[in-house]
Amino acid sequence: MQEDEVKSVLLRNSLSNINEVLFEYDEFYHCHRSYIVNLSKIKSVMGNARGYQLFLDNITEVVPVSRNKIEAFNTIFENITFK
Repeated sequence: MQEDEVKSVLLRNSLSNINEVLFEYDEFYHCHRSYIVNLSKIKSVMGNARGYQLFLDNITEVVPVSRNKIEAFNTIFENITFK
């Protein structure tokens, strides 16, 4: 397996428990009730006040940012440098 290869892993845990474990790491953000993203993997962001869509490295699925988390995401997003 190559280092940049993305693979799917099934975890039996709640997203809130995973979020608690990842809380100490600044690069993870709980952007939607169904998604936690690694901020360093964001390639681009599209959207408006009705919602954002995140495009990540090596992932074809588009990740949404919920409307009630847009303001917090904007604050974090200002400090992200894209690769």
